[in-house]
Amino acid sequence: MREQAQPPPEPAATGETVSFDQQQRALIAAELARILNSEAFQSSRRCREFLQFIVERKLDGRDDQLKERSIGVELFGRSPDYEPTSDAIVRVRATEVRKRLISYYDHLNVPEAVRIELPSGSYVPEFRLPPQEPDRPAAGGAGGSGKWPKVLRLAGVAALIAAALGVWRMTQRDAPALARFWNAAINSAKPVLICLRQPVVYHIRYRVHEPYLKNSPPGYFPSPYVLPLKPGDIQASDLVPVPDQYVSIGCARAASRLSAMLAERHKLSQVRSGEEFSFVDLKDFPTVMVGAVPHEWTIKLTEKLPLVFVQENGLRGVREQDGARRTWWVPGIRPDGKTNEDYAIVTRMVASQTSELFVALAGVTQYGTDAASEFITSESELAAALSKTPRWDQRNLQILLHLDVVGKTPGKPAVIAVKTW
Repeated sequence: MREQAQPPPEPAATGETVSFDQQQRALIAAELARILNSEAFQSSRRCREFLQFIVERKLDGRDDQLKERSIGVELFGRSPDYEPTSDAIVRVRATEVRKRLISYYDHLNVPEAVRIELPSGSYVPEFRLPPQEPDRPAAGGAGGSGKWPKVLRLAGVAALIAAALGVWRMTQRDAPALARFWNAAINSAKPVLICLRQPVVYHIRYRVHEPYLKNSPPGYFPSPYVLPLKPGDIQASDLVPVPDQYVSIGCARAASRLSAMLAERHKLSQVRSGEEFSFVDLKDFPTVMVGAVPHEWTIKLTEKLPLVFVQENGLRGVREQDGARRTWWVPGIRPDGKTNEDYAIVTRMVASQTSELFVALAGVTQYGTDAASEFITSESELAAALSKTPRWDQRNLQILLHLDVVGKTPGKPAVIAVKTW
């Protein structure tokens, strides 16, 4: 287990709270709108939200709220008792915003009227403003103060700024559900990792096959190939675990569907399985976990979520860890894994122990995994499921699905519950 570096002391708001007049606020807001729509910030919704949050708090005179814990709770949806020493989301985002601000000003082709900076070790932005000129009487007006034209100009600037910010916010809010679900991954500079669960499969040693094969034509393997075993034909030593060579049909279909959806959006993806990924990968890459992956760090990441998988007394299902604390069981799962119904959980985490988007989809059986992957690549199904959930794309999210299975084909899932935090 790698030791986590201890974070620096909580930075304090530097200096006294500064008030800004109408002209200064208009200039700062105009510069903020330009930055949010710049190339340096277009690829990161979270960085745009972070910068807008701290600038608005500064302009409102609420510097005292720009502390790591306060930002984590209010902007990133952390619980009030969360521990910043083990959750670096605020520090990580602040560092990224500093880098993007530097890039923005380095590539600016015209001198800036206002400069917005985020000093190292602080979450309070600084504004470099041009010197103010004293008011002068209007030309040609005996005794006229000239204040009304200036006020009108400021009102016009403020209206334009509000319109620019409003259009930007509306664009984010009204984007199609599929884009809102995946944009954080698609806009990342890193490829998306699609990580597959690998079941443990047991091979049977050749000595068990040999008597059966002697009575079959050479090279003949009937489909399905099922050994007609009698009691005593097989011993424990004849079972050889093979943990790293197979994936389920449900996981394979999910990986194919996800890769195709990302490719349509010109986004690279990499499929990994078994031991080919680690917690470090989750921190550095947008990740989609397919299937219930029983790794120590995935359990740690998901064990306290509102919806979790459970297995008790031979039954498997989903348990609600908040609210009514309900449990949904999948009855009648046969020894060969076949079932007439299934449940699946879709998890999307934008504010987690990872600094990139984390998505997980898994069914109690492979049928649920297959159906969940179709659900999160469907605009119509996502839009219908989340139409009554405000700001879901800015919060952590879980969706519980139920589906019928006809033969070997999962049906269209129904949404049972939606959780956000």
